[in-house]
Amino acid sequence: SGASPILHGDLLIVNAADEGRAVIAFDKTTGEELWRYESRNLELAYGTPRVRDLTGGKKELVLAVPTEMWGLDPVTGKRNWSVTTNMPGNICPSVVVSDDMLIAFGGYPRKSSVAVKAGKIEWTGAITTYVPTPLVFGDHLYWVNDDAEAICMETATGKIVTKRRVEGMVGSRTRSFYASMVRVGDRLIATSRTSGVFVFEAKPEMKQVAHNQLDDDSDFNATHAVATDALYLRSNNALYCVGK
Repeated sequence: SGASPILHGDLLIVNAADEGRAVIAFDKTTGEELWRYESRNLELAYGTPRVRDLTGGKKELVLAVPTEMWGLDPVTGKRNWSVTTNMPGNICPSVVVSDDMLIAFGGYPRKSSVAVKAGKIEWTGAITTYVPTPLVFGDHLYWVNDDAEAICMETATGKIVTKRRVEGMVGSRTRSFYASMVRVGDRLIATSRTSGVFVFEAKPEMKQVAHNQLDDDSDFNATHAVATDALYLRSNNALYCVGK
């Protein structure tokens, strides 16, 4: 599976769509399986589940799968609700959580985006992303898609504010970004597979302010990690720590 496991209290929750057509929760200390939610619809669902806050201090596990979005109880694995999205697989990005709005992206061969609020479709759109997960900041969503387009979208409406080519790409733009964008302060950082790391202003205009490259001709597929004073990048060849 392309999904990452997540921790929720004493639980380690795994989207094992490829391995078992199931979402599985384990005791993080003992490894004991505590619950398993199985579904044929989990085929081609590669997103990492997201936990969101509900009223009354409760939590909910949210996952997009081909043609549906689900809300699961993270403690028991019981499905609380589902919404039909008409977005066929593959579903690679994780659901974006913005207050009470849940936004899913992806699909194949028909790619799209869909926002769900209070169990109903709020908006749908044709502008989307195949692998990278967008990030939410303020009233907007930001990402660089697989075809090297920097995109800013209004969260409430799905309206596109900015959509333009990334400057400095080398070779083909097709499937050029697999890593998701990360915000550090007033900067947005996007790691491409073969053309280096791109930095944008964290504003709707998404002004491109930097382009950095390492002497490494292998692919960078993983999303970079941010520490207090360092940036960690992983290629197919090496692990890099970039600091001041």
